[in-house]
Amino acid sequence: MIYLKFCVDSLPNGFAGKTNAFVIRILKSHKDDRGLLEHEKVHVKQFWRCPLHGLFYRFSEDYRLKSEVEAYRVQYKYGADLDTLADHLSSKYDLMLTFEKAKELIKCLQSLEQI
Repeated sequence: MIYLKFCVDSLPNGFAGKTNAFVIRILKSHKDDRGLLEHEKVHVKQFWRCPLHGLFYRFSEDYRLKSEVEAYRVQYKYGADLDTLADHLSSKYDLMLTFEKAKELIKCLQSLEQI
């Protein structure tokens, strides 16, 4: 998989990482966070699977939810704190998702097809 990674000083909305198409930006303060990098690489994979990923992500809440759950599950497998991930998933993406539901989704209690 091809991607470009840049370490940057700032990102919008309090994010530590951000991906557009195959370009990953990660805050310099998080440059060694393997889970975060793997999370962002999931978004790159999503782009390569579907070049219209950016449009679907922006305009479809269901697609955005499935995309983020897929990425957060990977990040969780790399040891990221579940409560922190659930807080981000439930509050940063305009998904109308409770903290508890976000935790359930990240812990794989539902398949992505059931979301």
